[in-house]
Amino acid sequence: MTRLKFVMVTAALTLSLAGVSIHTAPAFAEAEANTKQARPSPFQPTEDVMADVNAMLARASTTGKLGLIIMGGNWCHDSRALARRMATAKLAPVLDTNYETLLVDVAGLSDNMDVAKRFGRPVIYGTPTVLIINPATEKLVNAHDMHQWRDAERISVADTTDYFTRMATAETRGTPADMMGKPRYTELMADIDAFENTQAKRIYQAFAVIGPMLEIPKSQRPENFIKLWIELSQFRYQITKDLAALEAKARAFAAAGDASTPLSYPNYKPFSWE
Repeated sequence: MTRLKFVMVTAALTLSLAGVSIHTAPAFAEAEANTKQARPSPFQPTEDVMADVNAMLARASTTGKLGLIIMGGNWCHDSRALARRMATAKLAPVLDTNYETLLVDVAGLSDNMDVAKRFGRPVIYGTPTVLIINPATEKLVNAHDMHQWRDAERISVADTTDYFTRMATAETRGTPADMMGKPRYTELMADIDAFENTQAKRIYQAFAVIGPMLEIPKSQRPENFIKLWIELSQFRYQITKDLAALEAKARAFAAAGDASTPLSYPNYKPFSWE
């Protein structure tokens, strides 16, 4: 999410976009007081998100497709942008042919985070977050670039279509082939995971502070909302860059046979609410 444009709408909705079967949770929504025109509300609450995930994976196993989970919110312009593009003439056939799709509502950054954890991610770093899943193994196919969709509105329909076309035949990514059997790489990646889990706890604390503000009318939000949102956004973008750099360094150390040099972890300044 790169700019603020938050809306809640009046209509409950189940999607069937241009032939793409998109399964959403049981629908209900409320109007925001200062919303002049209702907009589509593709992300809907559910009573049992894991039952929804299980059903989607079962369909994927039966049809031979990949699972596709999009975690987003109706207040997020990037989430709505990706949902709209799923209905385009170019992208819809790709999704319909290759994926069983489920939209998961994160509400005010408070709901259904266990979906990301189920597939090995401690937290989401933006909305929408796209999870492409091998239903046989429940492993992510796109763990390396799943967070780029937080800027979905900036990604063209052509590039979006190309991405989902490529991912439909991509192999599930795990330990790189050249790192197999290298205990140093395994050791360093475990350290990186521990570091990420620590930072994920801080992000959840931030969600608890800022998330409720997303679910109230813009006119009623605190005066410091934008400042707090920017503070969190800058951190979310920085940490994904830092994690990628740490993983690259771990791979370089292991490849060089360096058994002792420690990774240098970034020190982040406290959030203003910490």
